[in-house]
Amino acid sequence: MGETWINAAADSSAESLLALRPDLAGHLEAFDSHAAASIGPRLRTLLEIRTAQLLRNEGYVASADPELVDQATNWYSHAALSDVERTSIEVCEAFLIDHHSITDDQILRLQHLLGEQGTVALLMNIAMLDGFTKFRRVFAVEGI
Repeated sequence: MGETWINAAADSSAESLLALRPDLAGHLEAFDSHAAASIGPRLRTLLEIRTAQLLRNEGYVASADPELVDQATNWYSHAALSDVERTSIEVCEAFLIDHHSITDDQILRLQHLLGEQGTVALLMNIAMLDGFTKFRRVFAVEGI
């Protein structure tokens, strides 16, 4: 395979990879920061953990807070989770396993809990976590 901007990086760090495309780096960091802030740090972390679990990113799961790992793992029955967190993780799991399995009822519940803008923000976060987790695995890149 020919050299591309992805496999031309000197090492597998996000900094090395993004240094090859500084025009993308700033936009990516700003977008991710805004997306994460739109749903709050606790929910974002729970979604990151569940995504890492389902996409087999054992390193991330091992480095996460064990209590949050337990909550994300047992989302369907864990007493510490709010309705928003439980429904969000439910939709996240459906998105990661088979996005066609997301039901109208799930989206309606999200809209009831988060409003339309909150639902869009949540789904953007889930899509980004899915994409970047897979990107890290395929290209052995840490930190994006």
